[in-house]
Amino acid sequence: MPSGVELGQEFQAKAMETACYLVNRSPSSALEDKTLQEECIRKKPSLSHLGVFGCDAYVHIRKEK
Repeated sequence: MPSGVELGQEFQAKAMETACYLVNRSPSSALEDKTLQEECIRKKPSLSHLGVFGCDAYVHIRKEK
């Protein structure tokens, strides 16, 4: 986890599972910009089902600044 990020222990396994899932569907220069899944099954993976992990965050800037 990056420093400063606090994630409840109950979510850490799911976060790692999600990271592995995304790595297997991300292009790699070692595979000539193909994904690992594409290299194995000869078909580009669909990414249409992916959503945002986490939530939006906003910064409050005081009026005097």
